[in-house]
Amino acid sequence: MNIEYFIKPSWKNLVLTILVWHAGIALYILTAGHSEDSLFNRYTFYVTYSWTGLLLCYFTMIWSIPKFFLKKKYIALLISNIFLLTLYVIIRYYYNTFLYQYEYYEYKNGIYVPGNIYDIISRGLTRGLSFIGIAYVYRFFIDWIIIDRIKNKLETEKLKSDLKSLRYQLNPHFLFNIINNIYYLSLIKSDKTAKSLIQLSELLRYVLDEKEDLTEIQNEVGYLKKFIELHKLGFSDAIVHFNVQEDIQNCKLKIPPMLLLTFIENAFKHGSTETISDPIKIGLILSDDKLTYTVENTIGESFSKDKTSGIGLENLKQRLQLLYPNKHKMILTNNNNHFFAKLIIQYN
Repeated sequence: MNIEYFIKPSWKNLVLTILVWHAGIALYILTAGHSEDSLFNRYTFYVTYSWTGLLLCYFTMIWSIPKFFLKKKYIALLISNIFLLTLYVIIRYYYNTFLYQYEYYEYKNGIYVPGNIYDIISRGLTRGLSFIGIAYVYRFFIDWIIIDRIKNKLETEKLKSDLKSLRYQLNPHFLFNIINNIYYLSLIKSDKTAKSLIQLSELLRYVLDEKEDLTEIQNEVGYLKKFIELHKLGFSDAIVHFNVQEDIQNCKLKIPPMLLLTFIENAFKHGSTETISDPIKIGLILSDDKLTYTVENTIGESFSKDKTSGIGLENLKQRLQLLYPNKHKMILTNNNNHFFAKLIIQYN
């Protein structure tokens, strides 16, 4: 991605440049050593004679660098620098000589003598090149600060976008099964129909309306329970054992919404829910600085991989890596058609 450079011709940037310039003059005077002149006189002197250098710096920053250097037009850049440098020397010479009647002197053989035209040009070129160098350093320093800030902002926005995308990847397979189950309840005029529709509505509202990055653990557990209830339609209540080993209402732990859903989705999709002899076992252990979450299920005899197999777990891995780098551990084992999933998140 190309990022635009930000020092543009504007009153705001001109004022900022002037303030920085004056601060530089003040710093130079304070660190230059003892002088018979007062600080105010020295400050006035340098301000009076450096305004041409200020203009050279400013036009180098807003014209030469963005128009030629950043576009890699190096020949045009050289011509523009020569043009600005020549203009600087001429203006400086006429301003100092005719308007302010300031004489140039060179220190030669222990005495000060009036400088000739070649000395004047040489000194002007040297100072002009110094000002151009200052312009490049200042320009790229400011650009670096702003670009670094924007890159950090873009990375943060991309991270949030990635997390949001992963968060909302609720498997349509489960919604389809839930709707079919509720449709069947409506056909047999079951009393559970209205309650199931309300649960589905609350489940979808949680997915769509939970805008915060973190939610109370009791909200997440409540969402999981609604999800489980909807999937138990048509089955015995005993097919799922959900054990939370903590006073959930008083727990202050917060987690990203829908983080714990994938293991349960996986258990319902691939597990055996036809008998109660080997139910899906869900465990959640909470403490002030750690969350331990487990899901166990028997893999059904009719299980076969499809195109969506493994996508949910892969998305969860990506989400955990973004949210808890080096602070989580996910264990997945499959022994004799018995699947075990464990997630540990360390908060401190």
